[in-house]
Amino acid sequence: MEGAELYVAHITRQVLGLSRGGDMQAPFRPAEVLETVLALVHRKCEEKGAVLQKEYRQDVEVWGVASEIRQVLWNAVDQ
Repeated sequence: MEGAELYVAHITRQVLGLSRGGDMQAPFRPAEVLETVLALVHRKCEEKGAVLQKEYRQDVEVWGVASEIRQVLWNAVDQ
């Protein structure tokens, strides 16, 4: 699947999750969530000549709803 197709599939899963009462809180690694978002915007960044420099810890785990954090990150980087 291409980046746009992956994002559409993700949004579809989110909508279905919301109709079932939303995602449950669970431990997740923010770095992994950020990597999925950056993979989706990578091509757009290249087209605009932007350079992504990633610097964050891979081993941090937090408790929350990963899909909500993913959406926040998507909104922040999809400009």
